[in-house]
Amino acid sequence: MPISPLATRPPSLNLIDEFSNMLVNEQKFHAEMSYVDDYRQFSYDMRSRLLGWIVEVLSYVDASEQTLFLAAAIFDRFFRLGGCHKALWALLAGTSIFIASKYYQISAVRVRLITEALHNTYTRQDVYDMEMAVLGRLDFNISLVTAWDFAVFFLSRLPSLSQDGETVIRSMTSYLLELALVDRMHFDMRPSSLAASCIALAVHHHLYTIGADAPLRDQAVTDLERAVSARHCFLVDGMRSLYRLHDGRSPADPVPKKYASDAYHNVSKAQLRCPTRY
Repeated sequence: MPISPLATRPPSLNLIDEFSNMLVNEQKFHAEMSYVDDYRQFSYDMRSRLLGWIVEVLSYVDASEQTLFLAAAIFDRFFRLGGCHKALWALLAGTSIFIASKYYQISAVRVRLITEALHNTYTRQDVYDMEMAVLGRLDFNISLVTAWDFAVFFLSRLPSLSQDGETVIRSMTSYLLELALVDRMHFDMRPSSLAASCIALAVHHHLYTIGADAPLRDQAVTDLERAVSARHCFLVDGMRSLYRLHDGRSPADPVPKKYASDAYHNVSKAQLRCPTRY
């Protein structure tokens, strides 16, 4: 049997406790996708546009992935807990950016930048008022575990590859996660399953590009399943769904446009291979 680069050591008790706590948080706070269907005027397409706008704004200020995914989680959870008037959708998106950046960034995204990005449709006070409305509905609990949090945890469980390999896999994982974030697929999978599937496809792609043979790629996915305690059927189905999402992308969309740069190894331009052997 080939030796996979993803063979891992047994997790420590601390890691097991950390993962268990993340799963509890996921179970408690993950916004079910069905909430979109509860509002006639709201749609998956409209959510995709608003989340795409969040991606663009946070890319402009070079915010972390943690900030992006928390902003999306705040947006979804606010909607799930009571909806939002159509006139306030864009304000909610901007306010979600503001709250998430205050939580994770050393310097929060300036309110002035948010209002300008919203074409000055809303005032600074509107953002502050919406902030209190969001925090009130969420009971000031914004410690929401996201797919990115699981991805960081899973990636830390994998042994070191080459520096270039780690960088490419991380960039590809981030790209696939963001593709799913602005798509309906984000609601079809729990954050933990989505993160595992993104890493699996990123690893599969990297091993293929460096010339690894099929048995080694297969073994790497098997080792990843063991490392993240993922069920085989969910992992493979997720990989195939992500492949279709990537294959149907438009280069002009916010996420592919963001990742079509040297800073991210041009991963959105990659020719992914559909996982068919599993």
